[in-house]
Amino acid sequence: MANNIWSDPVDRIYEYGIDRGVLYIGDVGYAWNGLTKVDESPDGGDIGEVFRDGRKYAMLASREELGGTISAFSYPPEFEWALGFIKRGWGLQLAEQNKGMFSMSYRTMIGNAVNPKFGYKLHILYGCMVSSSTVANATVNESASLVEYSWGLKTLQQNFQGIDTFGVLQQLTTAHIMINTTLTHSATGIAEIEKILYGEGSVGPRLITFEELMKWLQTMTPPAPYRVTPNSNTIAIPQVPNITYWGRIGDTADWFQLTDFITILAFPAGMLYNIEARIPPDFTMEPGVPTSWSFGYI
Repeated sequence: MANNIWSDPVDRIYEYGIDRGVLYIGDVGYAWNGLTKVDESPDGGDIGEVFRDGRKYAMLASREELGGTISAFSYPPEFEWALGFIKRGWGLQLAEQNKGMFSMSYRTMIGNAVNPKFGYKLHILYGCMVSSSTVANATVNESASLVEYSWGLKTLQQNFQGIDTFGVLQQLTTAHIMINTTLTHSATGIAEIEKILYGEGSVGPRLITFEELMKWLQTMTPPAPYRVTPNSNTIAIPQVPNITYWGRIGDTADWFQLTDFITILAFPAGMLYNIEARIPPDFTMEPGVPTSWSFGYI
């Protein structure tokens, strides 16, 4: 394992902004223009302490649920279902009716000291309801501003089957799924997920299922090893989760796992240093991408 490095510009990660808001009523998606903020404020998660014989014996966290606030300058007409507005004839609306549930998605940006567009997080919220809020309508004056709506957010957790933090397959519950594009391995997988969420061509946007998410996120594109400099005899091995790289000299030697960097030493002319990428059996390699590479000694 390499030593810790502080102040590497690539590791100065930060998050900012929000864009590409989409509202889902049932499975159908609608672009949310005017979305300005989603404040995440989880409920629960309090730490309980257990004592035995006068000493702290254990600490247990209570169940946690996502809550928060949604703010916007405007919203799709379909959001009126969630606000408890119903239509009766052209232009006639009745307020204070039963509120409906909805889902939504949005992105938050990820930057670092080298690249402010390093990546983004794709957020998907399931089982949402909002509470009514105050709307302040004021006369226009020299400091007029837009009305910004704000609604309290509550969520109903959904059941999914997945791997927990201890690597055990079990039923998990959550209302909030995040995809960090700086940690995924397949540009095609992210593109396919966004085609479902945002629509493409004549196919409209819809809410994606957890099974579809896992299908595309488990499709991996292994980054290629590369020479440290164009004429270098040192090859850099990408370090990414769930992908291992193996190498051997020629076609007859045994394979061995590679980490960090390898140096191609002098060996008989015409012989190549072969490297291949391997993934766990529950993942699939993205079709058409290279999984093996050969390097000659320079």
